[in-house]
Amino acid sequence: MKKILLVLTMAVASLGMHAQDDYGNFVRNESNYTNKYKNDQIIGLYQQHYGISQKNLNELYIGFNKNWGDVILGIELSHFLGVPINTIYTSYHQNGGSKGWGVLAQKQGIKPGSAKFHSFKQIMENKNVYWKDTYKDYAVHKNPKIAGRQHAIYPKKLMATPLSVNKQNNKNNRSRGKTIEKDQNKYDKSNGHENRR
Repeated sequence: MKKILLVLTMAVASLGMHAQDDYGNFVRNESNYTNKYKNDQIIGLYQQHYGISQKNLNELYIGFNKNWGDVILGIELSHFLGVPINTIYTSYHQNGGSKGWGVLAQKQGIKPGSAKFHSFKQIMENKNVYWKDTYKDYAVHKNPKIAGRQHAIYPKKLMATPLSVNKQNNKNNRSRGKTIEKDQNKYDKSNGHENRR
């Protein structure tokens, strides 16, 4: 009986680790596609594809620790679940930022191995291929409208309350803004992104 319980526990843990790998791989791939480009170029592509304003994309980029992979996964997860991006953003900082996207997805009801998980995994695989091809085409043509060929317009109601509306966070961020900016600049330089602004 103990062996069966141990095997079941290991199987469940394995599913969770595999799910975390899926999310991590998606974020890594999406981040890698953007490495060659400046933020204004990346934003141009995402504006064409999702219909999200430059201001909101900038907020998301800063809010998701200056990682375009996390931004795209956050947008896709928000769209898939039909919940505002603020819900994903808050959960990211409460859980995802320290424990990973798998934990965040589980807290939002996407359990490893479930039908919902497999549906979202398929979306991630399709988006991965889409963005890989889009960035390849963009490298040649430098036209952000390339990203509009398969519009996935993000519902405005899910962006209705931008991240900046959280007044307490804004107040805290303003008071420590210079420290945050310095830390972000150091991070950018250490990761080769100093020219992305």
